[in-house]
Amino acid sequence: PPLPNQPSFTSPQTPIHLIYHTGSIFHAPRSTLLIHACNTHGIWGTGIALAFKKRYPHAFRAHRTFCLSHPGHALRGTALLIPPMDGDKQHWIGCLFTSMGYGRQRDGVQMVLRSTRSAVRMLVERVGGVNAGMGDGDGDGVREWRMCRVNSGRFGVPWEDTVRVLEGVDCGEGWDGCVQVWDLE
Repeated sequence: PPLPNQPSFTSPQTPIHLIYHTGSIFHAPRSTLLIHACNTHGIWGTGIALAFKKRYPHAFRAHRTFCLSHPGHALRGTALLIPPMDGDKQHWIGCLFTSMGYGRQRDGVQMVLRSTRSAVRMLVERVGGVNAGMGDGDGDGVREWRMCRVNSGRFGVPWEDTVRVLEGVDCGEGWDGCVQVWDLE
């Protein structure tokens, strides 16, 4: 598949704002976008990525196929939006390619933060395109955004640094910018 283009924002709108919850990110209503940070190798082998892999095996295969068809350096700082494909869950999966590697090969903190900014911008643009295609909102576009504390686990980035990046991203038109951050109980 072709490599996605970088987002093209021309005017700032509303900044993303985070609302915190305790519980499972996965207990979400249909048409919810579940977001996590990924490496560019298509491996969901540990942490929250492994939890996604177990719950969304079809989405994992789509993610892996996508990653294997592109060089890792070209994916860093981009996002993949996977439509619902795992049974009755009907969740969209948002993969933020914030580090090329993982484990000891992960990118440095500043690179992860730069990659997060551009990946989130791309995800906002992609979701906006999907939702715009749904017309009056009666379709199964993205209605709610949820994420874990991206980058703070296996990529080792302090959550407060990622928050500053997220809150600096403009939402574009047609979205209030609300992202729910879920922590496990």
